[in-house]
Amino acid sequence: MRRVLLLVAVCVAACTSSATPPAFSPAPTSAPNVVLRVLVTQSVVGTPVQGAHVCAARATGPERCADTGKDGAASVDGAPGTYFVRVNGPSEQRWQEADRVADMATGDAALWIELTQLHRISGRVRDDAGANVAGAEACAHPTKVDDPPVCAKSAADGTYAIDVASGIYRVEVTGASGQRLVSQWARGRLFLEEADVLDARKSDVPDVDVNLIHGNVVKGTVTFGGQPVEDAQVCIRTLAAPLPWQCERTDKKGNYAGLREPGQYYVWTVPPGNIAAIPQWYDRGLTGVDSSVLDLTRDRTVNVALTGGPTVSGTLRDSSGQVVQGALVCIDTAFTTGRICRESDGNGHYAITTRPETYIISVYPPAHSGLIAEYWSGRRTWVDADDFVLRSDRTLDLVVQKGVIVTGTVKDVRGIPLAGATVNLNDGQIYAAAATDTDSAGHFEAVVRPGTFTLEVFPSFVPNVIGVSQTITVRSSMDLQITLPDITP
Repeated sequence: MRRVLLLVAVCVAACTSSATPPAFSPAPTSAPNVVLRVLVTQSVVGTPVQGAHVCAARATGPERCADTGKDGAASVDGAPGTYFVRVNGPSEQRWQEADRVADMATGDAALWIELTQLHRISGRVRDDAGANVAGAEACAHPTKVDDPPVCAKSAADGTYAIDVASGIYRVEVTGASGQRLVSQWARGRLFLEEADVLDARKSDVPDVDVNLIHGNVVKGTVTFGGQPVEDAQVCIRTLAAPLPWQCERTDKKGNYAGLREPGQYYVWTVPPGNIAAIPQWYDRGLTGVDSSVLDLTRDRTVNVALTGGPTVSGTLRDSSGQVVQGALVCIDTAFTTGRICRESDGNGHYAITTRPETYIISVYPPAHSGLIAEYWSGRRTWVDADDFVLRSDRTLDLVVQKGVIVTGTVKDVRGIPLAGATVNLNDGQIYAAAATDTDSAGHFEAVVRPGTFTLEVFPSFVPNVIGVSQTITVRSSMDLQITLPDITP
């Protein structure tokens, strides 16, 4: 009997032991995929874009792609992580690529991406002999000042094509290095203000052809006291038309070089402000009246040996006593012989070296400062400006007054900004209280004392629009939107 009980006890112990499950770790399981949903629409009208190509990839791993449907939506899935997303428009059209980053480390994500449809500005580049020019760079400059240009190279047959976002552009073309072709704005213009305005807001702009002219090189070395002068400006202006100066700067060895189309030119060399040297006209003239004409119908070498002179220097402050940094202090004779301007430094200090003479001095404050441009001392025009006699070094501290900022934008009836338009604010006196020009975006800024003014706006380089005049009362800062009408409504 005792034996039986022992066997039962052993059996119970064994059965109990075999019924307890052994300890174990669960088999690893992969995390479920996450999903990126993307909605693609047109940036201008907001409608869905069908057939857009959406691709997403992590830093390591394959790229996953899908195309949008009629509703502009597409989705891609993958393992959790951070994804770089790239979206292209339908291949049969031109769209600006969009790039985004999506964080899907902890779950699904969604993106709404607006695509901009591109328009094409195209044409052909030839030289003055009619030959196609390969390798020229054509750049479309938007009228928005802060937007960068978009560029393309011309092909072997001289053709180029620039895909741009909807907007207003001006095209500049530059020949390839070594071709000696003078840069030019389309079509046949030397300066941005007179360049053709290209409207690529709704459609392509074809046939923007440009003929580049072979030029000649003027080069040389600028020295002072036998030493090379770095950062001097060698300014060259054609006699063929009333066009602005174009300047070249000297390098560390005092060397400069400029490419210009064949013709007759004035050359004026302006030293940097850190040396006490006098600006000089070609050939060794100290005034424009004494200058000679440079014949640039062939390559020329013009070396310039600068000489010294007296310096006028001082500190520029506003009417509250604060120093003014970044203003231009300018000196010239009453009947202009070559205005020289120097910038005030961080302490408001300026210094101008020039030949002995009787001068008038003017100040052009930095943009957006709210300070009034005026003559010494507090004079408004060069007619009533005080004479300043400079025979030897002199000190002249200057003060400029605070005023009210008037800004605005000038456009034509099609909404195209007008560059180079003249803007005058007259208060009934002989000369304008303020005068300025519009920039490439048609924008202007002037500073005046509070009062009532006649605002006059005149177009420049635009034959089909006329100027306007209106009365404004300025009490505080104001922004104006001005539209110049067509000659023929």
